[in-house]
Amino acid sequence: MKGWWYSLLVGGCLQAQTWTQLADFPSTSRDDGVGVVCNGTWYVGTGQRNGAGPANDFYVFNPQAATFSSIATLPGAPRQYACTFNYNEVFYVFGGDAGGTQNDLYQYSTASLQWVKKANRPGPGNMAAVAFSFDNKGVVACGRAADQTATAEVWWYDMGNDSWTKKNDVPFIPVWRAAGTTYNGYGYLAGGITANGKFNKYLYKYDPINDSWSQEATLPNNQGYAYASLVPYGQGLVLLCGHDSLYKCTSGVWYYHVQQKTWSQLTAFSGAVRKGGMSAVLNGKIYYTCGIDQSNVRLNETWVYSDPVALSKETLRDIKCYINSAKKALVINGPALPFTYEIIDVNGSVQLSGTGHQSPFEIDAHDLHGVMIVRLITKEGVFYKKFIGE
Repeated sequence: MKGWWYSLLVGGCLQAQTWTQLADFPSTSRDDGVGVVCNGTWYVGTGQRNGAGPANDFYVFNPQAATFSSIATLPGAPRQYACTFNYNEVFYVFGGDAGGTQNDLYQYSTASLQWVKKANRPGPGNMAAVAFSFDNKGVVACGRAADQTATAEVWWYDMGNDSWTKKNDVPFIPVWRAAGTTYNGYGYLAGGITANGKFNKYLYKYDPINDSWSQEATLPNNQGYAYASLVPYGQGLVLLCGHDSLYKCTSGVWYYHVQQKTWSQLTAFSGAVRKGGMSAVLNGKIYYTCGIDQSNVRLNETWVYSDPVALSKETLRDIKCYINSAKKALVINGPALPFTYEIIDVNGSVQLSGTGHQSPFEIDAHDLHGVMIVRLITKEGVFYKKFIGE
């Protein structure tokens, strides 16, 4: 990480980053498993294995060693198309296809290293749903029922009393195998496939306070996506890989600016085009493992993306950023408004973040010392600028 920041500072701008291949996922190649970050650690398991049927094995990722190691096996039936949500030091695996659509729920504790069976969700099973985490509530939305039709149902799981509550159905055409994530207190659902085989080309936002949905944006290139990954990153979301509405696997990577409601294309995934992989964000890096390629070959590769944002030297000339010593303030002048900002130290840690609505814009710099980076996210893109705190 420090070497990367050094090259950024010397060059004065951020060049497009590339994906780096790590050690392979240690078990059988697979797709359609689950991946979840819990208690600062990435856990990956289940899925459809290459030549061996569905799986119930699980692994934990060590970002320092960049390798996986095995943990206790999910006690339920081997499955693919499960979904997962988390809270504090526990995560949950719900449903999926285990030779039949399941409605069971299992909890894993990262403290005790044990699985515990929890209450089944009422009604029929569900597979290929999306899940969101809101404190001690898990939300499961859409998916596919046993009769192979996409469902509009939304259910909440209360981790405190081990119970399920049915909420309002989604107001849009229901989908299965959409991408979903939680960001800034909201759930986001991207793409998916409808009951008649059409690809959803919209990003939807779920408000858990009002139990309501809104159409947030059209997906990149006005196309639908399924079997993709959606992860929170910085001040937005990253959509990567998957199957587009032309029935082609893709290596595309896109950044969604939540405040501006716009997409920026990022450096493409460096491996073979694929869908159905498992992804995570850890320590400012995006990880992606396994998946299945256009020739239906399942994979066990693992990749990392250090920072999925690119900036040209020409664009940097329009952004001014400096310390006003008299005011002890960092002054940002010239970006498109409004913008969000992050102040990042040389180790890649975010020290401050917020929004700006005027130019020039000042930030209290009393606690900013040494070489630092300001990252600006605007309607025109994402920009980086070096400054030296006093």
